[in-house]
Amino acid sequence: MVIICDINYGQGYFIQKPNGILNSISKDVVEIVMKENANKRKLLDNRVLDDRIESICKLEKTIAPDILVSQVHEMFKENEKLSGFCVVEDQIPIGVITRNALYKRISGQYGYILYANKPVRNIMATDFMQVDCLATIDVVGKNAMQRDFDKIYDFIVVTRQEQFQGTVTVKDLMEKLIEIEFVYAKHLNPLSELPGNLMIEQQLEKALKGKDKRTILYFDLDNFKAYNDLYGFENGDRVLKEFAEILKTRISTEHFIGHIGGDDFIAIVPKKKTEQLCINIIEAFNDAVIKYYHKEDIDKGYITSKDRKDVEENFPFLSVSIAGVASDHSKTIFELAETAAKIKKKCKKKQGSNYLLS
Repeated sequence: MVIICDINYGQGYFIQKPNGILNSISKDVVEIVMKENANKRKLLDNRVLDDRIESICKLEKTIAPDILVSQVHEMFKENEKLSGFCVVEDQIPIGVITRNALYKRISGQYGYILYANKPVRNIMATDFMQVDCLATIDVVGKNAMQRDFDKIYDFIVVTRQEQFQGTVTVKDLMEKLIEIEFVYAKHLNPLSELPGNLMIEQQLEKALKGKDKRTILYFDLDNFKAYNDLYGFENGDRVLKEFAEILKTRISTEHFIGHIGGDDFIAIVPKKKTEQLCINIIEAFNDAVIKYYHKEDIDKGYITSKDRKDVEENFPFLSVSIAGVASDHSKTIFELAETAAKIKKKCKKKQGSNYLLS
């Protein structure tokens, strides 16, 4: 129940009985927790969050390029729900013919007589929209809406390794996009408007299983508690919003950014140029954060606040520690988190904003 309710931490006899010495949690308990987390991800919108176009692709009837226009016309007459056909040759899509395009050709006084006995390849459209089955639904939707007005509602051809796999109607695409947006909004962190832990876990699993080399970046704001205690939660929230905006503007919308909670953030980016990205984020944060301090603290170069033991101490200004872990260095999310924690610990020992990549 604790896991289903998305509670990230817990304690009790099931995990470990009270003891003066803190021992490692038994492997049996760890396995149960991991299994229940996997079940939770299946239960909570995993179906909706399957964002590849192949998840809504349907294998529809195709036609050969040499079939006569009159035969295609008969097929449309027999099934009024048909919006069109993909023309396939040796399993490769070479064109499409829609109901509207066909009727436009054969209408008029001589249209049918002119085209009836000609092969459909003579009138098929060759500039149709074709996408790979692994393309994401949001990217496909964006590209589909940028088509010419007369083609904006044409179906989309889906391929796997360039071979025909099926089609997606604009209606199905729009319905899925609305569904995804609803779930996405439901799991956004209200402060940063970034995806929360459910979507983070799913994206991490996808990154670990994927063939593309990715780097998982963990962001942690240093001295945030001291700042929050002195300047108050409202100013602390402003800093978190600022950092979220820095991530959104520095990281492409094609890549994933999430808000783990508090001052912890995450991003999944291509392995190439990761180092320069970290430098850009650090520079942007260091430049932006100074405006959230009073002049007297800026003049001093530090703030005085209470530490975790309620003792007054001088703290440096806010900085960001970035721990980067390559997706091919871990097999499970648990391993990934352990590796990231070790790297982050090393990174936070350095003063000021820093990054460390595995």
